[in-house]
Amino acid sequence: MNVLILSARAPVALEWARHFQGASWRVFLADHQAGRLSCQNVLPHTFIPTPAAAQNPQAYIHTLAQAIRTHKIDWLIPTCEEIFYLAKFQDSLPQSCRILCADFETLQTLHNKYAFNQLAQNLGLYAPASVRLQNSHDLSWEIDTARIVKPLFSRFGHQVLALAAQQPIPAHIPLDGSWLVQECVQGQEYCSYSLALSGRLLAHQSYQGLYRYKKGASFYFDPVAHDGIKKQVKRVVEALNFSGQISFDWMVNEDNQAFVLECNPRATSGLHLLPHNGSLLNALLNETPIANYQPKAKMLLPMMYLHALPQAAAQGTLKKWYQDYQRADDVLQHWSHHVGSLQDAYYFYRVCRQQNIPLEAATAVDFAWNGD
Repeated sequence: MNVLILSARAPVALEWARHFQGASWRVFLADHQAGRLSCQNVLPHTFIPTPAAAQNPQAYIHTLAQAIRTHKIDWLIPTCEEIFYLAKFQDSLPQSCRILCADFETLQTLHNKYAFNQLAQNLGLYAPASVRLQNSHDLSWEIDTARIVKPLFSRFGHQVLALAAQQPIPAHIPLDGSWLVQECVQGQEYCSYSLALSGRLLAHQSYQGLYRYKKGASFYFDPVAHDGIKKQVKRVVEALNFSGQISFDWMVNEDNQAFVLECNPRATSGLHLLPHNGSLLNALLNETPIANYQPKAKMLLPMMYLHALPQAAAQGTLKKWYQDYQRADDVLQHWSHHVGSLQDAYYFYRVCRQQNIPLEAATAVDFAWNGD
């Protein structure tokens, strides 16, 4: 059996590759320019270079279709926002290959932060009140309270603004409906990752990102159990008859009530916390739910050294850093993947400089989907 895993730059792509490799599948990985993180000789993968999905979607889909036919791919696993291009052009891909992907309209609704917020409220989930910024009247919405302002389409916390009570919305924010203002829920940030097929929740893991890059993407994943989060995820999955990977950001208040903030209908780092005992592929292939496992904290070791350690030294929290470091396993596991991650990081740095965009945005510019 053959599987093609997309966006090899992502640690979750390497995670999926290891699950399939453990089941003796032949693994292919694909990406544009980057992907050295996953494609090291420690695992016998075949790499397929692709055009950039965001800049040349037709060529991207054509390359994938050719790869599926040439290598007789049985499953296609997207991991990042290239999933939107797969869903939009799914009819152009060979029907012989199964794709871990929901339909395009469902993905659009989940990815759009305002549309998802309205869906969540309609389904009875705990979700903060939100308003799209469409006119000058919206600028004063709930101005006496703390608010969050963010684009309808973004990732890694990029461009998110936290405003205090009475603090005006900055003048550069457009009033064309492409941004929203949202009630600010106080509490602890949680995340969740789930796998579902035909409306059945087959794998689920909640976690906290204890260490983050610029208050955005986390690189330390501490597993937690929260029944309220799981129940709300199950409600969404069942209501949409959802198939695919689905992830959420949450805020858990002092009463332990989980408020859903955003949805990412793709893989996220909770995947690293699932067991490597064959149960993930059993869930995917046989629709058997994963149960009864004890997850351990995971981390991206290069980021723990390069980013978290200097911060801990500056803040006087080296003891806590060391304790967290000791109780977590490295997601990458092998030195060659560390080298690959640094090679990818250099590519992202060059993109960042060439296009004058933040480094975190450069990691996704090749496949970012902004509702087009």
